[in-house]
Amino acid sequence: MARWPHHTSKHSKTGKTYRYLVCSQNQAGQAAKPECKHRISYTAFEASLLGLLSNSSKMQSALGQATSEPSKLAELRGKLAESDALAERYERAFETDPTQLPQDFTPHEGN
Repeated sequence: MARWPHHTSKHSKTGKTYRYLVCSQNQAGQAAKPECKHRISYTAFEASLLGLLSNSSKMQSALGQATSEPSKLAELRGKLAESDALAERYERAFETDPTQLPQDFTPHEGN
């Protein structure tokens, strides 16, 4: 299995240092697959990875940061809990007197 170690290269004329990831097989001169011959800019890779992690709710909770808005799953769980509670109230009311609706009954329109 190929690894992608960090590699640094310094331009001889400008002195600028370039950081990139290169396949270990390519570095050893044994790259048989074309995808193993590519160099990936480490700066671009790092920016993409950090951007992805910053949008992760798991990472935000691990860092103790509050998420800006509830996840869709949490929202749906809340709606389900409300519906279950309402259904239980109706069931209890109908068991007591099947001809009467609960006093605060309001028809619910589905979303």
